[in-house]
Amino acid sequence: MNVIKIEPLVKKIILLISFIIITANTYLLLSNSSIYSQIQNIAAMGLYPYVVLLLCIIFFITRSNIKELYRISKDQEIELTYFISGIVLISLSILMPKNVDLPYIVFKIILGYLGIYFLVIGKFAILPTYLLSIYGFSIAFPEFAEQHTSETFLQFITWITVKISSIFIPVNFSNYTIRIISLTEENILIIINTACTGVAALALFIAIFALMMADIPLPKKDAAFFFIFGVIGTFVQNILRLVMLTMIGYYFGSQALSNAHEVIGYILFGLYYMLFAYLYLKKARHYRIAGQSIQLQQP
Repeated sequence: MNVIKIEPLVKKIILLISFIIITANTYLLLSNSSIYSQIQNIAAMGLYPYVVLLLCIIFFITRSNIKELYRISKDQEIELTYFISGIVLISLSILMPKNVDLPYIVFKIILGYLGIYFLVIGKFAILPTYLLSIYGFSIAFPEFAEQHTSETFLQFITWITVKISSIFIPVNFSNYTIRIISLTEENILIIINTACTGVAALALFIAIFALMMADIPLPKKDAAFFFIFGVIGTFVQNILRLVMLTMIGYYFGSQALSNAHEVIGYILFGLYYMLFAYLYLKKARHYRIAGQSIQLQQP
């Protein structure tokens, strides 16, 4: 494989210039006044991307000895592919389109420093690249899915929510608007939009599933089963969330509905994923015990 030999002084100059450029770009990105309002309303605007980022950071720091990697990399020449990758990532972090959303800005910042990481340790930056890709997916997927969600799907979400809710309370709907008259005689309209389809929760599920597969992989057949099971379960728990919100609005009024809307999704998804993780780890444990048993039986 092609390698590039760089004089220590030249390498230090390249790293210093890259670091200055990325740090200056980071300052410009964070100087946007909307950042602080987003931080103040972070729960209302969506915690899912930050949950993914936190999990990726934990995954990285528990599996990487940064000092040891740097010591090893100092004794090795950087492969040309990884050197170019570092330069490309640094360039992308600067040239990516502007966006004031905080998760997107965090992604741009990390991307730049990941480029510098490639210049320092070469191939050992593959793991953080994988983790940053997962975080990037958790940001991009909901926006992509919301832009391509059809009205037919929104009507289906509305219809199934109403059908289940009507078992317990009187409820009407039209297209993707749910109408209820609460016990406090409030006329409450619940509009089912693209954010109500659960795409953010689905992105979170896929991201965590990717981390679990990287840490405790299952055979392909079982992995496919758990992935499909998890996607269906994520959809079901989102429908349950909408039904519960409808019932809360009916029994307790619009203010209670508004308050519950901010937190109930996190609670339900957390409980659901605990069940999913239990089943996943139980299956992984089964394979581990089976593998140990086979080893013990060998002469």
